[in-house]
Amino acid sequence: MSQYVDSNYNKFVVGDPSCPELKDKCEELSKSLTNPFLEFHNWILGEISDIESLQEAIQCRDKTIGHMGKLNAKKKTETEELNKLEAGKKTIKTLFKSVSSKQTKITALTTSISQLEKDFEEVGKLVKMIEVHLGETVIPSFKESQAAAYYKICQAFACQEIDDSNKVATFWSEFLENKNVKSS
Repeated sequence: MSQYVDSNYNKFVVGDPSCPELKDKCEELSKSLTNPFLEFHNWILGEISDIESLQEAIQCRDKTIGHMGKLNAKKKTETEELNKLEAGKKTIKTLFKSVSSKQTKITALTTSISQLEKDFEEVGKLVKMIEVHLGETVIPSFKESQAAAYYKICQAFACQEIDDSNKVATFWSEFLENKNVKSS
């Protein structure tokens, strides 16, 4: 570097020993600038978390519908078994049972099928409530809050960029006013 200033350190712009404040301002500038992408990155992580939460709520609805399917399948199986018992057909389960134990089994299956029908209806109501809540409350408010947050983070990003640009422009303006820069 000293070759460019003819070994005269007083001609250094940033390293001029008679004007150390320019070097300090340069260091201060680099410390004062912020990276708006870091804030944007953190916001995106929060958005991912919010989306995963909404996805979990929808998966809960899907699991409840799956439970309805299992209840329906169990009801179908028990109805088939009840029909076989009432028709007097022999199955592996009833081959060695007495008439009274078959009658007890018929009563138990009838009660179980009745309970499964009630459970199926109640779970169906629960699914409808979940769907209404998600469709009319959760998803619309989620979309609205996400849009508002997006506009807010974009505005903060732009403001931070403008602030950083002003700092840089101010620094370079002062830099160009330096006597060593003007004389070169």
